[in-house]
Amino acid sequence: QQQQQQPQQEQEGLLHQTHETRSLPVRRTETSLIKDEFNSLRARFDAEMRQMEEDMARFRSQMESSFRSSSTSNSSRKHFRTTKTSTRSVTTNNESGISSTSKKEEASIEPVAEQQLEGAHKTATTKPVAHDDWLEEFANSPMVVSTPGSEEKLLKLRFDVSAYESDKIVVMTFDDRLKVCAKREETSNHKSVSSEYKREFLLPSGVDLDQIRSTLSADGILTVEVPLSSKDNN
Repeated sequence: QQQQQQPQQEQEGLLHQTHETRSLPVRRTETSLIKDEFNSLRARFDAEMRQMEEDMARFRSQMESSFRSSSTSNSSRKHFRTTKTSTRSVTTNNESGISSTSKKEEASIEPVAEQQLEGAHKTATTKPVAHDDWLEEFANSPMVVSTPGSEEKLLKLRFDVSAYESDKIVVMTFDDRLKVCAKREETSNHKSVSSEYKREFLLPSGVDLDQIRSTLSADGILTVEVPLSSKDNN
Protein backbone atom coordinates (compact mmCIF):
# COMPACT_ATOMS: atom_id res chain seq x y z
CA GLN A 1 0.00 0.00 0.00
CA GLN A 2 2.89 2.36 0.78
CA GLN A 3 4.42 1.50 -2.59
CA GLN A 4 1.17 2.49 -4.33
CA GLN A 5 0.98 5.84 -2.50
CA GLN A 6 4.53 6.82 -3.43
CA PRO A 7 4.01 6.91 -7.26
CA GLN A 8 0.76 8.79 -6.70
CA GLN A 9 2.55 11.44 -4.66
CA GLU A 10 5.24 11.76 -7.35
CA GLN A 11 2.58 12.29 -10.04
CA GLU A 12 0.90 15.00 -7.96
CA GLY A 13 4.28 16.68 -7.55
CA LEU A 14 4.84 16.69 -11.31
CA LEU A 15 1.40 18.17 -11.93
CA HIS A 16 2.13 20.86 -9.38
CA GLN A 17 5.39 21.73 -11.15
CA THR A 18 3.71 21.77 -14.56
CA HIS A 19 1.10 24.33 -13.55
CA GLU A 20 3.53 26.57 -11.71
CA THR A 21 3.45 30.18 -13.02
CA ARG A 22 6.55 32.32 -13.24
CA SER A 23 6.80 36.03 -13.84
CA LEU A 24 9.26 37.23 -16.48
CA PRO A 25 10.95 40.59 -16.12
CA VAL A 26 10.00 43.29 -18.65
CA ARG A 27 12.84 45.55 -19.69
CA ARG A 28 11.70 49.06 -20.57
CA THR A 29 13.53 51.14 -23.15
CA GLU A 30 13.18 54.62 -24.58
CA THR A 31 13.16 53.26 -28.12
CA SER A 32 10.15 54.09 -30.27
CA LEU A 33 9.69 51.00 -32.41
CA ILE A 34 7.07 52.53 -34.69
CA LYS A 35 9.21 55.63 -35.21
CA ASP A 36 12.31 53.55 -35.95
CA GLU A 37 10.42 51.36 -38.41
CA PHE A 38 8.94 54.43 -40.09
CA ASN A 39 12.34 56.09 -40.36
CA SER A 40 13.75 52.90 -41.84
CA LEU A 41 10.97 52.76 -44.42
CA ARG A 42 11.44 56.45 -45.19
CA ALA A 43 15.19 55.99 -45.65
CA ARG A 44 14.63 53.09 -48.04
CA PHE A 45 12.03 55.08 -49.95
CA ASP A 46 14.36 58.10 -50.24
CA ALA A 47 17.18 55.84 -51.44
CA GLU A 48 14.86 54.30 -54.03
CA MET A 49 13.77 57.75 -55.19
CA ARG A 50 17.40 58.85 -55.60
CA GLN A 51 18.23 55.72 -57.57
CA MET A 52 15.15 56.18 -59.72
CA GLU A 53 16.09 59.80 -60.47
CA GLU A 54 19.58 58.70 -61.51
CA ASP A 55 18.20 55.89 -63.66
CA MET A 56 15.63 58.22 -65.22
CA ALA A 57 18.37 60.70 -66.14
CA ARG A 58 20.56 57.92 -67.58
CA PHE A 59 17.65 56.37 -69.46
CA ARG A 60 16.60 59.73 -70.84
CA SER A 61 20.16 60.34 -72.05
CA GLN A 62 20.14 57.07 -73.94
CA MET A 63 16.75 57.76 -75.49
CA GLU A 64 17.73 61.30 -76.50
CA SER A 65 20.99 60.04 -78.01
CA SER A 66 19.16 57.33 -79.91
CA PHE A 67 16.54 59.83 -81.05
CA ARG A 68 19.15 62.25 -82.42
CA SER A 69 21.20 59.56 -84.16
CA SER A 70 18.22 57.87 -85.78
CA SER A 71 17.13 59.08 -89.21
CA THR A 72 13.53 58.05 -88.65
CA SER A 73 10.94 60.11 -86.83
CA ASN A 74 7.58 59.08 -85.43
CA SER A 75 4.40 60.88 -86.36
CA SER A 76 3.13 63.40 -83.84
CA ARG A 77 0.54 62.03 -81.42
CA LYS A 78 -1.35 64.18 -78.96
CA HIS A 79 -2.62 62.92 -75.65
CA PHE A 80 -3.38 64.92 -72.54
CA ARG A 81 -4.18 63.76 -69.04
CA THR A 82 -4.66 65.84 -65.89
CA THR A 83 -4.32 64.62 -62.32
CA LYS A 84 -6.22 66.52 -59.65
CA THR A 85 -6.68 65.98 -55.93
CA SER A 86 -7.54 68.19 -52.98
CA THR A 87 -5.87 71.58 -52.91
CA ARG A 88 -2.73 71.89 -50.83
CA SER A 89 -1.06 75.22 -50.09
CA VAL A 90 2.40 76.08 -48.80
CA THR A 91 3.05 79.44 -47.14
CA THR A 92 6.23 81.16 -46.09
CA ASN A 93 7.32 84.61 -45.01
CA ASN A 94 10.71 84.48 -46.68
CA GLU A 95 10.43 85.50 -50.30
CA SER A 96 14.08 84.92 -51.09
CA GLY A 97 13.85 81.43 -49.63
CA ILE A 98 11.19 80.54 -52.16
CA SER A 99 13.25 81.45 -55.18
CA SER A 100 16.41 79.78 -53.87
CA THR A 101 14.54 76.58 -53.05
CA SER A 102 12.99 76.53 -56.50
CA LYS A 103 16.37 76.93 -58.16
CA LYS A 104 17.85 74.17 -56.04
CA GLU A 105 15.09 71.78 -57.04
CA GLU A 106 15.66 72.47 -60.70
CA ALA A 107 19.41 72.01 -60.34
CA SER A 108 19.22 68.76 -58.40
CA ILE A 109 18.42 66.61 -61.43
CA GLU A 110 18.87 68.63 -64.59
CA PRO A 111 22.68 69.17 -64.49
CA VAL A 112 23.25 65.43 -64.07
CA ALA A 113 21.00 64.71 -67.01
CA GLU A 114 22.74 67.33 -69.16
CA GLN A 115 26.20 65.96 -68.37
CA GLN A 116 25.13 62.41 -69.09
CA LEU A 117 23.34 63.58 -72.21
CA GLU A 118 26.51 65.25 -73.46
CA GLY A 119 28.56 62.11 -72.78
CA ALA A 120 26.00 59.91 -74.47
CA HIS A 121 25.98 62.23 -77.50
CA LYS A 122 29.73 61.81 -77.98
CA THR A 123 29.44 58.01 -78.03
CA ALA A 124 26.21 57.86 -80.03
CA THR A 125 26.08 55.61 -83.08
CA THR A 126 23.73 55.55 -86.02
CA LYS A 127 21.93 52.52 -84.57
CA PRO A 128 19.09 53.28 -82.11
CA VAL A 129 19.11 51.67 -78.69
CA ALA A 130 17.42 48.28 -78.99
CA HIS A 131 14.49 47.44 -76.73
CA ASP A 132 16.14 44.37 -75.21
CA ASP A 133 19.43 46.22 -74.62
CA TRP A 134 18.10 49.02 -72.43
CA LEU A 135 15.53 46.74 -70.75
CA GLU A 136 18.29 44.35 -69.71
CA GLU A 137 20.47 47.20 -68.48
CA PHE A 138 17.70 48.59 -66.26
CA ALA A 139 16.32 45.19 -65.21
CA ASN A 140 17.32 45.71 -61.56
CA SER A 141 16.22 49.33 -61.43
CA PRO A 142 13.12 50.37 -59.45
CA MET A 143 12.18 52.17 -62.65
CA VAL A 144 11.25 48.86 -64.37
CA VAL A 145 8.70 46.59 -62.67
CA SER A 146 6.76 43.49 -63.68
CA THR A 147 3.02 43.61 -64.24
CA PRO A 148 1.23 41.40 -61.66
CA GLY A 149 0.03 38.16 -63.24
CA SER A 150 1.89 38.57 -66.53
CA GLU A 151 5.36 38.82 -68.04
CA GLU A 152 4.81 42.37 -69.29
CA LYS A 153 7.00 45.16 -67.94
CA LEU A 154 6.06 48.59 -66.70
CA LEU A 155 8.18 51.72 -66.82
CA LYS A 156 7.48 53.32 -63.44
CA LEU A 157 8.52 56.96 -63.14
CA ARG A 158 8.23 58.98 -59.94
CA PHE A 159 8.39 62.73 -59.45
CA ASP A 160 8.46 64.56 -56.13
CA VAL A 161 5.98 67.41 -56.56
CA SER A 162 5.07 67.73 -52.89
CA ALA A 163 6.12 71.40 -52.87
CA TYR A 164 3.57 72.32 -55.54
CA GLU A 165 -0.19 72.77 -55.59
CA SER A 166 -1.90 69.50 -56.40
CA ASP A 167 -4.58 71.09 -58.59
CA LYS A 168 -1.84 72.61 -60.80
CA ILE A 169 -0.03 69.37 -61.59
CA VAL A 170 -0.37 68.37 -65.24
CA VAL A 171 0.86 65.20 -66.97
CA MET A 172 0.82 65.08 -70.78
CA THR A 173 2.42 63.32 -73.73
CA PHE A 174 3.43 64.79 -77.08
CA ASP A 175 5.62 63.43 -79.86
CA ASP A 176 6.42 60.30 -77.79
CA ARG A 177 7.54 62.46 -74.89
CA LEU A 178 6.19 62.58 -71.37
CA LYS A 179 5.96 66.01 -69.79
CA VAL A 180 5.21 66.82 -66.15
CA CYS A 181 4.40 70.41 -65.17
CA ALA A 182 3.53 71.86 -61.78
CA LYS A 183 3.08 75.36 -60.40
CA ARG A 184 2.74 77.12 -57.09
CA GLU A 185 2.01 80.70 -56.18
CA GLU A 186 2.72 82.33 -52.84
CA THR A 187 2.10 85.78 -51.48
CA SER A 188 4.63 87.35 -49.16
CA ASN A 189 4.87 90.98 -48.07
CA HIS A 190 2.16 91.90 -50.55
CA LYS A 191 4.17 90.32 -53.37
CA SER A 192 3.18 87.28 -55.39
CA VAL A 193 5.91 84.73 -56.07
CA SER A 194 5.37 81.84 -58.48
CA SER A 195 7.57 78.85 -59.26
CA GLU A 196 7.29 76.11 -61.86
CA TYR A 197 8.37 72.48 -62.11
CA LYS A 198 9.01 70.98 -65.56
CA ARG A 199 10.33 67.57 -66.54
CA GLU A 200 10.45 65.99 -69.99
CA PHE A 201 11.04 62.31 -70.66
CA LEU A 202 11.47 60.69 -74.08
CA LEU A 203 9.50 57.45 -74.07
CA PRO A 204 10.78 54.25 -75.73
CA SER A 205 9.32 53.22 -79.06
CA GLY A 206 6.20 51.09 -79.22
CA VAL A 207 4.53 52.63 -76.17
CA ASP A 208 0.73 52.86 -76.28
CA LEU A 209 0.08 56.37 -75.00
CA ASP A 210 -3.53 55.52 -74.15
CA GLN A 211 -2.34 52.96 -71.59
CA ILE A 212 -0.25 55.41 -69.56
CA ARG A 213 -1.57 55.94 -66.03
CA SER A 214 -0.62 58.61 -63.49
CA THR A 215 -1.44 58.77 -59.78
CA LEU A 216 -0.68 61.40 -57.14
CA SER A 217 -0.22 60.23 -53.56
CA ALA A 218 -1.37 62.17 -50.52
CA ASP A 219 2.23 63.13 -49.74
CA GLY A 220 2.82 64.61 -53.19
CA ILE A 221 4.65 61.80 -55.03
CA LEU A 222 3.54 61.55 -58.66
CA THR A 223 3.83 58.05 -60.15
CA VAL A 224 3.52 57.52 -63.90
CA GLU A 225 3.23 53.93 -65.15
CA VAL A 226 4.04 53.24 -68.81
CA PRO A 227 3.29 49.72 -70.13
CA LEU A 228 6.16 48.51 -72.31
CA SER A 229 5.67 46.54 -75.50
CA SER A 230 7.13 43.05 -75.75
CA LYS A 231 9.45 44.12 -78.55
CA ASP A 232 10.75 47.25 -80.15
CA ASN A 233 8.39 48.23 -82.98
CA ASN A 234 11.20 50.12 -84.69
